[in-house]
Amino acid sequence: EQLDRWERRARFKALDQWVWEILNETGFYVYCGAMPRGQARQANLRQLADRAALLARGRFDQQRAALS
Repeated sequence: EQLDRWERRARFKALDQWVWEILNETGFYVYCGAMPRGQARQANLRQLADRAALLARGRFDQQRAALS
């Protein structure tokens, strides 16, 4: 049931917003923060959302090329 809701929302939301919703609704972002090296884990999740935003805007390949 929850997967169906997320699937429906994915059609209408920006990819990065959708990723953040899932991370927050599941509590996974907070959970990662409570783990060892939690700040680094949360930074990785924020980077995931940032890259999702770039991907949605068609800029992911440009950033990846710049990092290479």
